[in-house]
Amino acid sequence: MRPTLLSQAFNARLGRTIGLFGLAAGMAMYRSVNSRPVLGRWSLVFFGVLVVVTLAATISAVLGWRASRLPRRVTAARVLFDTGIAVWGVAYLVAAMDDQQQGGRLLDANFFGSIATGSAILEWIAMVLLTGALLAWMFSAKRKVWANMLLSAASLAATLMLAEGGSRVWTLGTASTHFGYAARVWQRRFVMRNHEGERDVEHVPQPVPGRRRLLVVGDSYAFGWGVPRIEDRFGEQLAARLAGGGTPWESINVSEPDKHTLDEFDFLRRGLRYRPDLVVLVYVFNDMDYLVGITPRPMLAEAPKGIAGRLNPVRLLFTNSYLFQEMYAHVHALALRRSSQILSPFRVYDDSGLVARHLADLARFVAIGESAGAATAIVPIEIATSVDTATLRRYEHFVTAGRAVGLPLISIAHAFDGYPTSSITVGSLDGHPNARGHHIAAAAAAPELLHLWKDHLAETQPSIGIGERR
Repeated sequence: MRPTLLSQAFNARLGRTIGLFGLAAGMAMYRSVNSRPVLGRWSLVFFGVLVVVTLAATISAVLGWRASRLPRRVTAARVLFDTGIAVWGVAYLVAAMDDQQQGGRLLDANFFGSIATGSAILEWIAMVLLTGALLAWMFSAKRKVWANMLLSAASLAATLMLAEGGSRVWTLGTASTHFGYAARVWQRRFVMRNHEGERDVEHVPQPVPGRRRLLVVGDSYAFGWGVPRIEDRFGEQLAARLAGGGTPWESINVSEPDKHTLDEFDFLRRGLRYRPDLVVLVYVFNDMDYLVGITPRPMLAEAPKGIAGRLNPVRLLFTNSYLFQEMYAHVHALALRRSSQILSPFRVYDDSGLVARHLADLARFVAIGESAGAATAIVPIEIATSVDTATLRRYEHFVTAGRAVGLPLISIAHAFDGYPTSSITVGSLDGHPNARGHHIAAAAAAPELLHLWKDHLAETQPSIGIGERR
């Protein structure tokens, strides 16, 4: 019987050849981050891997051309495998076209971890096809010996693949913020940056006559982590409330998630070129992280170290499976809750020596802001003060200690009283304040901040009315 065109294509290994060339093309779009000695684009290691993949694609094409000339029975395993490799390579190329940095993830053993919707779904299809190829090969080779075991394995694999697909659709559709790819998908969808790299609208360096400027500095809370619209953030809400006094205010935000007080010095200096009238440091109770570890950092969330770290089986699962990340996030959150009941990382605030060093750094922050002519204040935000007495005591003790050394601390310790935690946080796995939480915090802080700014203006420019620009 004369072979069909389709069987000839599978005999020619067309699928795997397409997949490998797609992989090579996607990798070629990448630009190495730290070292680029090859053509000013790639590191030596990455270039070496790119060459190997390109050679593999070329060899596959040559061997496939030779094999196409010899009639050969096409098996289900080969069809599934070749189609799976083709879909995977195309998915990798699509991801790299969407974001060139995605082209370098192969070196992190990230084979199926795209966060672009189209390529993430294509990668799931490739996972299904490759799993099917493995099962088909095992059935053809060991069906008589392991029939029952293989049927059980096939049922388990089908269940896991369906769950993986469901996890991807859920994560890509809901854009939650709690962990891993979910957080990256949320950033991709909601975080738009200006030409300075900030999550903010564009601002001109020169102040607009008749308008005051508010500079908001901080980490994830100031950044508005989990808040889709920047208009709902603490800074923008605060500016709107300050404008209630008759003078329009412009909010300028310089912040990044997962930073601490020393990082915020750089943010402040960067923001002072906008000549703000009021600087507000949004303080969170892990800002002392540079003195002692407070923020829990799961091993899997850190950058892998060496080949062994990249090929760690648990990391491979975490990197390549949305389902595993969801399961890990829930288990990790449960473990954190249990461990915090035994030994809270925030007990470092009971160490008066560390707190004194930290307050001295905050005093330097305030001094830099005030030396630029801006009224400067610190607003600690802690959602749990409304439900946990130990957290409330820590908050109040910190404010008292800071005020004792002259820091302009604005307390909103009771702002969230009466609100269920679930109504003012992003989600059960993410305790950041949601839009409602930001609104409440801004409303609580605004009166005292407005009073502080008016006092500052009266001291520095006694002959100018508060509605005038210096």
